[in-house]
Amino acid sequence: MKRHVMILNCVVFVCFTLAFTGCSDNTAASTPADKSLARRTLRGSFDLYYTIQTDPSTTSGTGSIPKKVSAMHFYENYIVIEGAESGGRLFPVDMIKEFRWK
Repeated sequence: MKRHVMILNCVVFVCFTLAFTGCSDNTAASTPADKSLARRTLRGSFDLYYTIQTDPSTTSGTGSIPKKVSAMHFYENYIVIEGAESGGRLFPVDMIKEFRWK
């Protein structure tokens, strides 16, 4: 019984060590995991209108009321928008049906 407890303690120690090793970075990542930089970033005050295809027969978007955004980051496969009220949102390029701003 004592041996089983010792083995269990060793396994728990190894699991915690591996888990905390992955948490050693003190900064939160704000760029994609692949470390790619935005090809283009626009900052300012924009009225954004968009429509995305959520599934084969359904779309979603802003309609006639724009979303207020402060920045747009254009990547190869997606667009990230930043807004004061919602923080941010990611749009995969292959889901976008309409995307325009003023």
